[in-house]
Amino acid sequence: MALLKLNVEGAEVGILEAMLRSGDVARVRDLQVQFHETSEGSAARVEAVRAALNFTHCLTFSFPFIWENWTRRQ
Repeated sequence: MALLKLNVEGAEVGILEAMLRSGDVARVRDLQVQFHETSEGSAARVEAVRAALNFTHCLTFSFPFIWENWTRRQ
């Protein structure tokens, strides 16, 4: 998959957690995501997702809680 763009008003963390567990995130070349703080503790979940993404992708730009882009590592 060339590009996955996620802006789903808080559900992006759960989607990415599932994709990381299944390994499907490695199929995505570029991932653009807008994280949302929806509840207490959501910032910690975002940071855990970002740390896990760092194994398969490189962060190419980040405007926290606005937009960020991750490109798959070669």
